[in-house]
Amino acid sequence: MGTAFGALLGPVAGPAAADEERGAVTLDGPQHTRFLAERHSVEEKWTPDRAFGFTVGIRRAASAGHGRVRVRIDIGRLAGVAAVSHLSKACHREKTRVDCVYEVGEPGSAGGATKSVEPFDLRAAKGSENGDRGRVTIVADVGKSGPASGSTVARRTTDVVVGVPRLTVRKQDIRQGDGEQRPKPGGTMPFRLAVRNEGKVRAENGFGISVESGDGVRMSRTRTYRNCGYQDLYPSSVQCEFERELRPQETVSLDRPLLFRIPKRVIYSNFSYSAFAIGGPDDPDLNPGSSQKKHLERHGNWRAGHDTDPALGVRETDVTGRFQENPDDMVAVDTHLDLAAVGAAAVHGAEGETVDVGIGVRKRWPDGTEADVTNHVEYGLRFTAPEGTTVVGVPMDEGEALCSTNGRQVSCPWGFEDEDIRLRIDRKVPGAAGRLEVVHGDAYSAHDRVRENDSLAIPLRVAGITSALRAQRLASAAFPYAVPAALLLMVTVAHHIIRRRKRT
Repeated sequence: MGTAFGALLGPVAGPAAADEERGAVTLDGPQHTRFLAERHSVEEKWTPDRAFGFTVGIRRAASAGHGRVRVRIDIGRLAGVAAVSHLSKACHREKTRVDCVYEVGEPGSAGGATKSVEPFDLRAAKGSENGDRGRVTIVADVGKSGPASGSTVARRTTDVVVGVPRLTVRKQDIRQGDGEQRPKPGGTMPFRLAVRNEGKVRAENGFGISVESGDGVRMSRTRTYRNCGYQDLYPSSVQCEFERELRPQETVSLDRPLLFRIPKRVIYSNFSYSAFAIGGPDDPDLNPGSSQKKHLERHGNWRAGHDTDPALGVRETDVTGRFQENPDDMVAVDTHLDLAAVGAAAVHGAEGETVDVGIGVRKRWPDGTEADVTNHVEYGLRFTAPEGTTVVGVPMDEGEALCSTNGRQVSCPWGFEDEDIRLRIDRKVPGAAGRLEVVHGDAYSAHDRVRENDSLAIPLRVAGITSALRAQRLASAAFPYAVPAALLLMVTVAHHIIRRRKRT
């Protein structure tokens, strides 16, 4: 990991001649302690294997900017604690030792090079118990032969512990007066966390926090800390690490808040946050090869704190309330949206005709600009068809109805945009009008302060009649006379037949 822990181990200096001839190797990681989830004794299941990874590098290569790094890993002290599995193709095992050879760098490349490697996986050994402890020793060198006395080598020792610190977090509301202060659009928002170790294992490597913000919210560059880094891609994320251990049942809080910038046009922002033990299974930088931060660093998208920045610290606290492992929190901004019902000026058509009626919502910020997205705001639409009409079609998406209807009323859920409702005009009803209404949600309201435009009347304007409906009505009108005439004809014919039979 690229933390202060990585600086505790550097290459063991050898003779200058050897350094020039064979090159100098670097070894970044693994952490001083690796925590393994204990076996589920009740379910008799193995916990998932965890890759054991680190980064090897060459400061000065012997042959045109690349070289071969030989790594020897002593696993003899893992017996009864951890099991080694899924050996890398670059490695082979000799009883209590794993030897690996890695090609680092490309021929013709200038300067040094690094390579993230994962020689094997680790899991808690069968029969191991919470608190069991083992050790792995790694020695790396550059050259054709293995690590030897008198050469320039890098050495690392990592303790392997069965059991994982269980860290939970709680957002601390920063209040002003009697209520929580909502951030202003275009302003900043302080964000403070409390962290608790609810497990039985101490986070001896230290711990970290991760905060992810959406909806354009970014960490403020006016307040950065040397032990925190961030990235401004979507969603934005901040990661801070603390060298202080966290004992079981201990609770700490940040000694000062993180500061986030709020966009001018946002009403809600989703925050997710968590804490992790450095070296634990949920450590995002557990292995360099799968570290999102390392990936961002390689592409220049990770902003690390400067040495001149102050350090973000923690202090013990007695904060109470609900602590969670990976909570989400929706932060409301001190602004509102004006939601207005918009639709057709009227339903125009002839009796018997099927017509489309447009319905939708117009969304505007306080300055009158249109809102492109609803930004988590919950609302729906309810359309009541005019008397004399029937709903015969609702918007569809890949064969599924977006709205529900009973033939007279249509209900469209949250997030509904401009669409058409299909109506059949059955008959002309003087003065008939439909109604379109915005239905505000309870959880994430738009805080709409202008309710006069939340509903809209859509009158029915009928002119003429379709030929099909006219023919149908004529047939229906003639039906009462057609039945008696048919009966009379049947009686006359029957009477005529009877008379003829009597004559014969």
